[in-house]
Amino acid sequence: MGSDGAVATVRQALSAETAGARYTAAYRSGRWDGVACLLRRPGNTFPAGLVDRVAAALGAAGHVVEVLEDEPPALSVPAGGLRGVELRPYQLAAVAEALHRRRVALEVPTGAGKTEVGAEIIRRGPAPALWLTHRSELAAQTADRLRLRLGCVIGRIGEGAWAPGPVTVGMVPTLARRLKTRDRAAAVYLAGVRTLVLDEAHHGGAETWLRVAEACAGARLRVGLSGTVLTGDPLRDLRLEGAAGPRVVVAETAELSAAGFLATPTVRLLEPPRASYPTYEEVREAVLPTWRTDARPLQRLGTKLYEEAYRRGVAGNAARSGAIVAAVARHYLAGEKVLLLADLRAHGADLDRLADAAGLGRRWFLTGEDVGRTEALGRFRV
Repeated sequence: MGSDGAVATVRQALSAETAGARYTAAYRSGRWDGVACLLRRPGNTFPAGLVDRVAAALGAAGHVVEVLEDEPPALSVPAGGLRGVELRPYQLAAVAEALHRRRVALEVPTGAGKTEVGAEIIRRGPAPALWLTHRSELAAQTADRLRLRLGCVIGRIGEGAWAPGPVTVGMVPTLARRLKTRDRAAAVYLAGVRTLVLDEAHHGGAETWLRVAEACAGARLRVGLSGTVLTGDPLRDLRLEGAAGPRVVVAETAELSAAGFLATPTVRLLEPPRASYPTYEEVREAVLPTWRTDARPLQRLGTKLYEEAYRRGVAGNAARSGAIVAAVARHYLAGEKVLLLADLRAHGADLDRLADAAGLGRRWFLTGEDVGRTEALGRFRV
């Protein structure tokens, strides 16, 4: 990479504080400064998406920088375009930006058609292409959409499947697990990927995502897609940039709404009585009754404290659930469709019982394991 000064410059540019580091024994004892660095030894290598950051840091420090790229990907514009859709100007601009920069995290507003953007990038980019996601439902939906837009067979990796193709939708947990166990087939496949798309790229700051993205060493075209790229966690955002590239905002939500491409949502805030929420003293008392005499164990009970606060303040908050169902009833009785979402199955079941008690007509009560979940949601959209 060059002189020791250049290495030090790069090390500083690729370092970020680890969230929660100040609470660890290593930090308190002075054995660790709480900073993680993505410059790896030996060899002083770093994730491909950080090339632009490294070049900028070296240039600003007065070093002469030359970025030696492998031969550019064989980009083309196949005839015909995507099937069943005509891309809008901002989508075409996003595709052009990705193809020009080759490493980029595109921030595409929710509802602005990021899957179509990704499909067009794949269509124009070199094969094979890998579309990364982290949830089985997203993987199935994306495979169906890519099959529709590209008109080709879509390979699948994950949920017990290992069937890569020219275009593949792959599950990050599956690929990360195979890499961890030194699965040669996974390593060879990933090394051969030429176009990499990270869907819901704000998750790309996780170590598993970065591990998979780094294994795609031959991917000269790598693109992240997300409605909100940055997470606010410096280290996670640095890892995301390493996996995909620097953030580029495709368009602002307000801009697309003004142009008529996105509907402007109406947000109404429900305010249950403040007394229905537990105080921090009540939460601590439930988790650690002795906290008033010795609060030190609370440092190790963060997860349990959160779970107790969530149980009492959200999932088990009768006033809050009642306010939600009352709002649902108003819209339902006005002849509108209502989709009520809950994170926990037990909470969803409670809301469903309250809806039945309120005399609302039966719809669907769906969990993540319902075989007909996708079809039911499809009927709901009509």
